[in-house]
Amino acid sequence: MTKAAAEGGAGIQGVPGEGEFKTVDDVIATVTSVIFTSTVSRAVSLQMYSQCAFPPNYPLNLVGNPITDKTRLTIDDVLKYVPNKQETLRMMSMTRLLSCKGNLRDTLGDFKNNFLFSPVGKAAVRRFREDMATISASNKKKERSPPFSYLDPDVIQTSCCF
Repeated sequence: MTKAAAEGGAGIQGVPGEGEFKTVDDVIATVTSVIFTSTVSRAVSLQMYSQCAFPPNYPLNLVGNPITDKTRLTIDDVLKYVPNKQETLRMMSMTRLLSCKGNLRDTLGDFKNNFLFSPVGKAAVRRFREDMATISASNKKKERSPPFSYLDPDVIQTSCCF
C-alpha cells in the first residue's frame, strides 16, 4: 500500500504498522480512516454552496489585501474586494456541484453491492445501519432552528461521484 505506484503499490502515506498490517488494530485504523475520508469528509462539502456561494463569505477568493481596520465601508468599497462576475459564477458552479446531494438512496449504509457475506460481516452491516438510523432520529428530534442536516446519515452519501 505504501509503495509508490511505479513499484506496484498505491502510494498511500501514513498507513499504520509501518506500511504493513501487523495487527488487527492496524487494519481497523486504516479502514476507519478510509470510511471517515469517504463519508464525513464528503459531508463537510455538502454545505459548501450554502456557505461559499455568496462571494463575501468566501474569503479565499476575495481580491486585494485583507481589511485591517474597522473603518466603515461603503458598498463600493466592498465591491472592490469581490471577484468579477465570471469568477463569481465559476465559484458558485463549483460549490453547487460539490454540495449536490445526488441520489439520496445511496446514503450511509445503503450499498449498491454487497461485499460482506459472512455472518460477522452481515451483522456488522446490520449494526452499522441501526446505528445510523439511531443517529439520524436523534438529529431530527433536536429540531434545530435553522435545521442543520448536513451531518444526518440520511443525507450523507455512501460515496462521492461526479
